[in-house]
Amino acid sequence: MFQNLSPAAVDSILSVAEAFRADGRTHKLDLGVGVYRDAAGNTPVMAAVREAEQQLAAHQPSKSYVGLAGNLRFNRCVEQLVLGQEADASAWVTIQTPGASGALRLVADLIAASRRHAKVWISDPSYVNHAPIMQAAGLAVERYPYLDVATGTLRREAFLEAVAGLGQDDVLLLHGCCHNPSGLDLTLADWQAIATMAQAQGFLPFVDMAYQGFGDGLEQDAAGLRVLAAACPEMLLVYSCSKHFGLYRERTGAAMVKSAQPALVRGKLFELARRSYTMPPDHGAEIVAMIMASDDLRANWQAELEAMRLRMLASRDKLATALAQRGLAADYLRQHKGMFSMLPLSDAAIARLRDEFAIYLVAGGRINLAGLDESRIDELADAVAQVSQVG
Repeated sequence: MFQNLSPAAVDSILSVAEAFRADGRTHKLDLGVGVYRDAAGNTPVMAAVREAEQQLAAHQPSKSYVGLAGNLRFNRCVEQLVLGQEADASAWVTIQTPGASGALRLVADLIAASRRHAKVWISDPSYVNHAPIMQAAGLAVERYPYLDVATGTLRREAFLEAVAGLGQDDVLLLHGCCHNPSGLDLTLADWQAIATMAQAQGFLPFVDMAYQGFGDGLEQDAAGLRVLAAACPEMLLVYSCSKHFGLYRERTGAAMVKSAQPALVRGKLFELARRSYTMPPDHGAEIVAMIMASDDLRANWQAELEAMRLRMLASRDKLATALAQRGLAADYLRQHKGMFSMLPLSDAAIARLRDEFAIYLVAGGRINLAGLDESRIDELADAVAQVSQVG
């Protein structure tokens, strides 16, 4: 039955995690997998999450199915986080999904069911799972210019020129904030330009929001996508609670669709979900709903989230300073947002970091600043300086 299967494609992130686990060196450093770590190197359960879990364990009345739409209270919380507390979400359909990856596949299937020949445009570079998920749904994928790796800046002219060429059969996939893998975000003026072009040209905006609160703050990080939401009659959005609620293993996400035909969209999403996972897991979604419904829990969560954001900013600043002291230009690290940035390292240099120094980065040079122990910044800078030497 299975002898004709082709070998599985290597996942550039998960393969790094596997290699790291197999490495027996005690001084090894994992800067690949995108999880937040505290000063002790742990990925903690947030205090508000732990308290909500305790309340849930004590008082949850049932473990019955939640339905195809998932947890409705959670869905409303996501709408408020994305669009604003007082926003009218009547034109939006929100479906809870098994993580943002589940949302990506659900939305990809919706695009394919609506317009099979649609082309999805993703940034160069982009999250490693964007292209495979779109292609698994039968969609064509193209890349638009985004990061200048050498300078860490946006290829703005080329980017806007590419967007200006899109039409009604095109879907433009954007990162809501804290771009993965580069950390390079669009400005509000960029978002406004995209909204104007979407209105005039008819392409469909699609936003992946996985790191809200990690960049400039909860409200600030949603400002760009809100420009699109206000301007565009149709829009797609996927949402993750893995990072800013620390609910990685609970697979807590959502898919949102803005449409003039919400009932038609809702029915099709239900049909597509039923063919796949049927209903999403409720545990993480109910935790989010409980936190957002409680003034105390919400305030505690926001305070802890802000502390995480500030720690990432401090790590960025210290690493940029350490690299500069070793003759490497890295001021762009201070301009980028969120967990990730990319170091301009060759594949050979990344291999040397792994083999000689037990430092693990994802191919392409993505570094997880949220996983960096500040006490090891000088060690990392020394290693990067050594593998960056030419001749």
